Amino acid sequence: MKYIITGSDYTSDLFSHLSKDIKILHEDDNEINDLVIRQEDMCYIPSETALAKVSDNFEDKNFKEKILKLKDKFLFRELTAEMFPDFFFKKTNINDLDKLKLDYNKRYILKPVRGFFGTGVYEFCGKDSLADLKNKFTEDVKSKSNSWDERVLATEEVIIESYIEGDEFAVDMFFDKDKNPQIENIYHHPFAEKKSYFHVLYYTGEEIFKKYFYMLKKFFVKLNKILNAENFPLHAEFKISGNTIIPVEINPLRFGGFGLGDLTYHAFNINPFQAFFDNSNFDWDHIWSERKGLYYGWILAYNGDAVDLKTDAPDYPKFKKYLKGEIMKFAKMDYKTNPVFAVVYAKTDKSEDLSRMLKVEFNDFFQKK
Repeated sequence: MKYIITGSDYTSDLFSHLSKDIKILHEDDNEINDLVIRQEDMCYIPSETALAKVSDNFEDKNFKEKILKLKDKFLFRELTAEMFPDFFFKKTNINDLDKLKLDYNKRYILKPVRGFFGTGVYEFCGKDSLADLKNKFTEDVKSKSNSWDERVLATEEVIIESYIEGDEFAVDMFFDKDKNPQIENIYHHPFAEKKSYFHVLYYTGEEIFKKYFYMLKKFFVKLNKILNAENFPLHAEFKISGNTIIPVEINPLRFGGFGLGDLTYHAFNINPFQAFFDNSNFDWDHIWSERKGLYYGWILAYNGDAVDLKTDAPDYPKFKKYLKGEIMKFAKMDYKTNPVFAVVYAKTDKSEDLSRMLKVEFNDFFQKK
């Protein structure tokens, strides 16, 4: 069987165009309670809450263990320790954070061992007040703990690891039935000026593929010598500096969230989910030969960090007017239940049409109801 199990998160409308042999379930369906996902089944789970709910439905204990080793950020660092022997990481309880002895001048990252959407992730220096950092983390995860349970967002178990230098990139890919990596998309994730709009822009282009495709494929080949996965989709995030590539995290059984994975369809006319279930491979030289000089972007339009959602609402026409390039799709989101009010897919031959989003102030696109 081939399954897609959705949840309360963003659900792609591309699911409605999949072949009929793919069964789509929702995490709240009664059928989920008795579902047994067998070793020969293929599964795509775009929702963190759905993945947590069906984690015990996998018949294959080894498959379940692979999910856990990628989803748990400490176990992931242990899994890849032999690939990065000099990389520092340590697990602790948030209540013991201020007892740690860290290098005074080094930079670190604090994050929950299980997390989502950047919640509880902080960059800090060894000389910073760990007591203050503990309070910030606790306040942050407490504000989100009503939305996600402990299986999705750990509220006390944290990992401290080395800060990774470099530019950030993301990859949607899968290991096929022969355990070979099949890369579906490579995104550059430049950082927004405001941290509260962290995920505002991911984009792809031919030079990104030319520069990083083989480097990334080599990484996935090495990873799967350890993981030994097949029919297994992933969304991976990396920092790359020169010829050095270090993973930030890898999310199992899904592609990029909030519709990021759909950019593969809008850019290349490839349904990324059907491609996974079909075990497709891709001729990227040919694909990019038909898209010379073009960039494809995914824009996440945040609720402004100073707006009051009880009295303010998005000004959609104003935001649409602000956008540059060809808008391939503009998807409105329920801003009352999501941290964003729209997802945009754009095409342009000018990268600055996309990079200008890094300076955007989303408060400017809200108005009184």
